[in-house]
Parts: sequence; C-alpha cells; structure tokens
Amino acid sequence: MKRVTIDKKGSREIKGRASRPKKRPKPLNRHMIECETASTSASAKKLKTSSVIVPIDASHGYRIINFLTLFSTLSDMIKCKSCDGDISFKEGSIRGLGFKLVITCDKCEPRYINCCPLINHAYEINRRFVFAMRLLGVGYEGAKKFCGIMDLPNIFSKKVYYEILTNIYCATKTMADIIFSEAVVEEKRLTTNAKGTEPAGLTISGDGTWMKRDIVESQPYGEDVRIIKKDCFTQNNNESINTLIWSIAPKRIFSGKKIVEIATYIAANIFNKGYTSILLMMATLNLTIGTNAATICEQLDATRVSQRHECSNEAKTFAASKEDRIERRRNRASLMDEQQHPFYETEMDD
Repeated sequence: MKRVTIDKKGSREIKGRASRPKKRPKPLNRHMIECETASTSASAKKLKTSSVIVPIDASHGYRIINFLTLFSTLSDMIKCKSCDGDISFKEGSIRGLGFKLVITCDKCEPRYINCCPLINHAYEINRRFVFAMRLLGVGYEGAKKFCGIMDLPNIFSKKVYYEILTNIYCATKTMADIIFSEAVVEEKRLTTNAKGTEPAGLTISGDGTWMKRDIVESQPYGEDVRIIKKDCFTQNNNESINTLIWSIAPKRIFSGKKIVEIATYIAANIFNKGYTSILLMMATLNLTIGTNAATICEQLDATRVSQRHECSNEAKTFAASKEDRIERRRNRASLMDEQQHPFYETEMDD
C-alpha cells in the first residue's frame, strides 16, 4: 500500500496553511453598531464647497405612533398574502430609537422591515436624534429624560452617544473649515477690487496684544480711533455669534471641550450661511433629508432676515425718537428757565 503524505505547511507561493480554514468575520456587536464613524469621514472628504445642492427626499419623514394600538388593530384587519393566515407584528433588534418590525404568521418565515434608513448597519434615527438635541442645546441626560417622558424606548449608552458626537464633530468642523476658506477667498477678492492690488495677507480685527489691563480698558480700540460717544446699545442677537453658541451649549450647563467646539462650529456655519448650512451638515452625516427639514430651515432663514430688518428699522426709529425727546426736553427746560428767571431776580417781591 502506497503512503500519501499531506503537506500541512503549505508553500511560499500559497499564503497561509493549506489546512487552515479562512477566518470568519466576527458577528456585529449590537451595542457597537451605532458607533459607526467611517461613513461620516468619507462624506466629509467628498465635501469641497458649501454650494453643494443637497438632495431632498419627498418620501422621507417620521411619525410618533403608539406601537401596540396601531399594529394590534392591523393584525385584526389583514392576513398573510402567501398563506392567508393571521399575522402579528413584533419588535426586534432594538437599538436606541431604532428597531426592526418583525412580521410573523403561522406558516411563513418571519419578515423584517427597518423602521428607518440604515447608515452602514446603524439606525439613522439615533444619529438624527442626537444632532437635533444638540442643536437645541440638550445633552445626553436631557435626551434620556425626553425619551422617558414621551414613553419612547430607552436610548443608547453614553459610549454610543459620544461616538455619535464624534460624527457630528467631524461634519460640523468640515463644514466650518470650508466656509472659513470661502470667506478668505471672498475677502481677498473684495480687497483686490477696492485697492486694485492683490493683498499679500489679511488681518483680522481684535486686540491680539498682551497689554496691561488698564491700557486695554482706557484704549480698547487703540490709539487710531478716538471715542466720541459712550452710549450703550443692545446688540441684535442675529449679529451676536456668542448668542448662537450659548443657545447650543448653554452657559448654565457644564459642557466638555468637544461639545463647545461643536456648538462653535454650528454657530459659525449658521452665522455665515444661515440655517441652510444645517442641511449640508446633515448630508455630511449621511442623514436623509425630507421636505420638512428643508422647509423649516428656509423658514428660519426668512425669519432671521425679517427680524434683522425689523431691528434695523426699530433702531433708526428709536434713534430719531430719542433725538426728538432730547430736543423737546431741552426746549421745555429753556422755557421753564425763561418763566422762572424773573422770580429769582434780586430785590424782587413775591
């Protein structure tokens, strides 16, 4: 009988051993699926300008429903198309606010429907929810409280929350960097048109020096600008980027570095490009944008512009009315002086 030897070492031409099976991919951890960050980084690299047309999906939208009431009623009204049997609806693969709708009947295999679009394997609703809460200045504990009061499922863990914040940070920073670069290009163009020569560099307003406190307070604008009027005026919130930052990261609530940076980037984007920049950030986050999201951003921008005009008109009216009041007060005071003057002359009887 002839002996046959099997070479288990393999050869240099063949990678790996001949008898070693291929390594199977690890099953996805349901707690880590929502921590996906690669898609946002890839989308951020593709974003080159803020003038990108954001696709709007008219068929996309969310509703808050009572699961038991709705689907128990549907179970009594419809039957399986394949076997004509009774069907039931259940929840499966629950992760945060996302889940799969499981449709079962007596004879057929279960069928699964995702409650929302998927970003790789992560539910889109979780990322959208955190982004919306962050725009409102609400953090993890506030979002958890909101879900509890609304009888929504328990949200994901803090680790997943901060991984989603990493996606939001990447999207907002990318958008802000693009807007800042476009602002520099526009400033160079305007400076060139005004002076006729291309500037070698650009300067920004601000102190930027390490002066002593009393000098900075006595000369806040330097030696070139002389202060003539010291009246205080209320700043328009539309013109105050600090107001936008504090609305996203309230001062009364402690926030970490990443939260403050996210708030600053979002505020800078809104300050420069309006609320339509939110749609670009959502697109970078690979969120599906429906008509409701696009409409509210347009309405907020329109309200922002109209409020700016109203504040400007009110300021002009206030300035004019203030001058009129000062003039009337001055005339009234001079008239009273003329009337009272004879009574205070020397050697005058009452």
